[in-house]
This record gives sequence, structure tokens and C-alpha cells, in this order.
Amino acid sequence: MCNVEVKKVSLGVKDIFELIPHRFPFLLVDKVSEIAELESAKGIKAFSYNEYFFQGHFPESPVVPGVLLVESLAQLAVCCVSYSLKYFKQMQFESVALMTVDSAKFRVAVVPGDLVNMSVRKVNEKMLSNKDGKITTVYTFSGYGLVGDKKAFEASFKAIAVFFK
Repeated sequence: MCNVEVKKVSLGVKDIFELIPHRFPFLLVDKVSEIAELESAKGIKAFSYNEYFFQGHFPESPVVPGVLLVESLAQLAVCCVSYSLKYFKQMQFESVALMTVDSAKFRVAVVPGDLVNMSVRKVNEKMLSNKDGKITTVYTFSGYGLVGDKKAFEASFKAIAVFFK
């Protein structure tokens, strides 16, 4: 990691709404506690028994679907990129979105009542321009979620930022 300032933040749901387009029932980050400019972020998601997906996944023994755990990491990464572009770099951009999931591993079931501490870090970035002249940057991230002191899941994925022409 470069010599980048790690900023302790306390971003709640209303602040997160300004960074990413997700809303209930698909907002999967409750708080962001730390951001290093375009490098890393830490955040949390608390899964309550009231989550809509527990009704069908699986009612007898509910667990958080793996795809939603990966989505929670992706949302945290998008918060990192959006916050960094908006507040550190004062850059305007159209959107930041998940592009690919390259790998995912699930080690411990995440169940109702679990508090997941998430961490993401940028592995790589690549700037591109398309035929219309729009600039995009593809960020590769890796991240994980802890329940207590156990690594429950991890993933690597790419997010894309699209900038105004």
C-alpha cells in the first residue's frame, strides 16, 4: 500500500445513501468506519432475524446467502471508491458498480444475529477509455468478512467507475 492517509470515518446509512445507489432491501452495508484513499475500507453489516431472505434460505436453519455476502463486500468497495473520488480527489463521476466476481470462498455460516466486520483493499486499477471517449477505471479488490474472530467469507472482484466525458 502506498503512503495514503487512512481516514477514520463514521458513515451511517444516510451517508452511504450518498455514495451508492442501493436501498432497502439490498443495502448490505450498515456503517463504514475507515477509508484509505482509493486503497481500502472497513465496515460492518448486522444481519437481523428480520432479513427478508431468511424466510426462504433456509427457514429451518437460516443462513445468509453467499451471493449477498459477496455483494456486501462489493458495496463496501464501491463506498471506498465513491468516497475517495468525491471527497479526497473532488472528482465527478457517473457511477461505480460491481463488474465481475473472480473468486469467493465461504468458510463459516453467517446466521441471524451475526455482526460481520468487513474489510476490502484495492489490488489493482486500470484506466480505460471507450469508443465514445468516456473514461473508465477498473478496480480489482479483495476482501473478507469476520464474524467474531473467524473469517466467514472472502472474495476478489472488480468494480468499474465511469467518469463524465
